[in-house]
Amino acid sequence: MIKLKKIGFVNILMVLILITFVVPPKILNVIFIGVLLGLTFVRHIINTNFHKTNFNKVSLFFILYFFMLLVSLFYSKDLKTGVSVITSSLSFLVIPLIPLFISKKEVNLEFITKSYIGFLCLLFFFLFSTSIYKNVIEGYTLEYVFDTLRGREVENGRYDYFNYWYFAYANFTSPIGIQPIYLGVFTNIAVVFLFYLKKIRKIKYYYFQLITLGLLILLAASRWQILIFALNYFIFIIFIDNSTFTKKTFILVSLVATILAIGAINPVTRIRAKESFSIKEAFYQDHFGGTSIRLKKWTNAIRSIAAGSVAGYGVGDAKNKLLDQYKKDKFYLGYYNKYNSHNQYLDTLLYGGLFSFSILILIFFYAYKYAVNKIYLLLMTNVFSVGFFTESMLSRQWGVVSFSFFLIIFTVFEFTINDD
Repeated sequence: MIKLKKIGFVNILMVLILITFVVPPKILNVIFIGVLLGLTFVRHIINTNFHKTNFNKVSLFFILYFFMLLVSLFYSKDLKTGVSVITSSLSFLVIPLIPLFISKKEVNLEFITKSYIGFLCLLFFFLFSTSIYKNVIEGYTLEYVFDTLRGREVENGRYDYFNYWYFAYANFTSPIGIQPIYLGVFTNIAVVFLFYLKKIRKIKYYYFQLITLGLLILLAASRWQILIFALNYFIFIIFIDNSTFTKKTFILVSLVATILAIGAINPVTRIRAKESFSIKEAFYQDHFGGTSIRLKKWTNAIRSIAAGSVAGYGVGDAKNKLLDQYKKDKFYLGYYNKYNSHNQYLDTLLYGGLFSFSILILIFFYAYKYAVNKIYLLLMTNVFSVGFFTESMLSRQWGVVSFSFFLIIFTVFEFTINDD
């Protein structure tokens, strides 16, 4: 109890916020954010401590982004949909206020990030064990594997060794009810923390945790997040890590070999990788929505944007306008499945036009600017700015809340404790 008191309720709540990005139900994440804001606000009223230096330009542009979406509601015909989007975007307004009531010296980013990394490592072993358990339930035991290796004929409809579908993508992440793309995002952020803690030499069992988190990303099998993981790792190894050239080369070769091995072993990962490089008209045959489908979505989104005004279509009508374009282009797969553009930059142009798009770019601009002396912020911003090219990440609560929370908290607070 004494130790928890020493850590402080702010740090404990921040850890809970990070954990509940992943742990269901999603409402827990919103509750903990509300509790953090409420408790710190009440404390501010009592002690009249107001930390105005904790409001930076990233915070400002998040609030402006929210108000641009709100303004677009007024030229939307579908108010029900528009209000729903505005409600889900409230994090852009609320989260920038949280640091105003928290002193920089009471935030322990080392404790917060280490707790987050440890939790995701445990989560990997939970998901992996669950996949093994599902296989055992279906009869894929060690005895079954050994019998197959000894040449026993495999029954019709059975896999040779195990049900590999449980070890990749949605089937792997299903026990916690999260989409693979978002688990990839949250794990990539944990990897960023791990890199920085290694840089400042405040992490134990670095390679064990790196391998664990790397496997979590690979088995979640979000193709773009795997690429972002490789990109950030390359930046860290080449430009930031102090290891010898020989060691760096060995690590990079090992990373590439591991990714290729996972792809070779698991047919699900192999199929997803193959579809990433497939550009064909017969995209209806894709199993996981490959590049062909994405190109079709992007093309239709661009046509919709070009046909609209500089202010976009508004939060209420943008999706319907895109669906209308799908229908015009006879992209019925997209129309009946109500696909978004699968690109957050295009989605932003559809919703709020050039105004909202410009603000989104300014959020990233200042995040990168503040990252000059914060390598963790640089790599973290990469997770979102690069991820936005192939995913409409702000179409779900996971993306909206995490985008604003991570960029605001980690542009304001630092690993080195400062006085206000």
